[in-house]
Amino acid sequence: MTLRPSLLPLRLLLLLLSGAVCRAEAGFETESPVRTLQVETLVEPPEPCAEPAAFGDTLHIHYTGSLVDGRIIDTSLTRDPLVIELGQKQVIPGLEQSLLDMCVGEKRRAIIPSHLAYGKRGFPPSIPGTRD
Repeated sequence: MTLRPSLLPLRLLLLLLSGAVCRAEAGFETESPVRTLQVETLVEPPEPCAEPAAFGDTLHIHYTGSLVDGRIIDTSLTRDPLVIELGQKQVIPGLEQSLLDMCVGEKRRAIIPSHLAYGKRGFPPSIPGTRD
């Protein structure tokens, strides 16, 4: 595991949206309107980024996950940050891909398609499966 000291205090806010349609209810399979990962930078890093996040780095992240209807399914904002090592498949693939090349202080919004999240199986009861 590579741990770059400059990435240790990384605090990121990532808004995660699953691919379920707005009228989805827990346990109800839906068709995903999102087909590709969409990542938008909301806040640029406060200074030039010398060490963007890469596989093998340990990150401390804050995130809020919600469905497209706005329903929050999870958040780290009320607890300690989530600590992950990039490349170890500790989080859904879409979240991991969204974190690559991020810098300390940067904030992003990621819209993650179901196939890069929980897919057809979902994560009942809060995240419905999809038919895609």
